[in-house]
Amino acid sequence: MLLSDRRSFLLGALALSGCGFAPVHGQKGTVALRNSVLVQAPQTRDEFELVRALEHRLGQASDATYTLNYALNVVEEAVVVSINQVQSRFNVIGEMQYTLADTNGDAVVSGTSKAFTGYSSTGSIVSTDRSQRDARNRLMVLLADQTITRIIADLSP
Repeated sequence: MLLSDRRSFLLGALALSGCGFAPVHGQKGTVALRNSVLVQAPQTRDEFELVRALEHRLGQASDATYTLNYALNVVEEAVVVSINQVQSRFNVIGEMQYTLADTNGDAVVSGTSKAFTGYSSTGSIVSTDRSQRDARNRLMVLLADQTITRIIADLSP
């Protein structure tokens, strides 16, 4: 039985090897964004975490071919309120409008990324503060991942 599983895996791998897929970040990929995107400088803590996540995935621009400008909007809303009107669960909702432009300033790709995370405030003040900060950091990673995925999809033929 184990042998048949290996055979089906190998047949699937062989079928995919000839399908024409190419890595988008690789040497021969259609979109080479690695180390070629200069991200707008951050102004707030959330923007700092966003830029850090973007540069972690794209690399820091050594030879900038593109610039990435963004407008970030983050709001928090209570989603669980007890009978005593105590808020114990919050959603952190983020929206990022972005524009990828070439060195001439011409827009290449633009769009909007949206995501949300949540945190609980049932612990101490310190743990609630840490939970809130962690939720906002996770949100910036989600927005960065979504933005990069959309940019790559839009730039690929």
